[in-house]
Amino acid sequence: MRTLALDIGGTEFTIALFEGDRMVRHGAGDRFSAAASVALAATGSVHEPAQFGNLVASIAILKRGTGTASPAEVREAAGRGI
Repeated sequence: MRTLALDIGGTEFTIALFEGDRMVRHGAGDRFSAAASVALAATGSVHEPAQFGNLVASIAILKRGTGTASPAEVREAAGRGI
């Protein structure tokens, strides 16, 4: 698994980069932003919302058209360590 290292305010974070074989390249930013915003409001941290946004976007972009990531799909992907 590839990762991205970020330094935010002197604190370093490592975020997993999720890959797929048939990605739709549009809409990932919208899905990331929505998921990360919800997680930020819930946790108040930076690392978990970034991971959650990445996870949700990685699920949604593997679908044709307007992809979504259901709670069940997010739990399943998180359980697989994606």
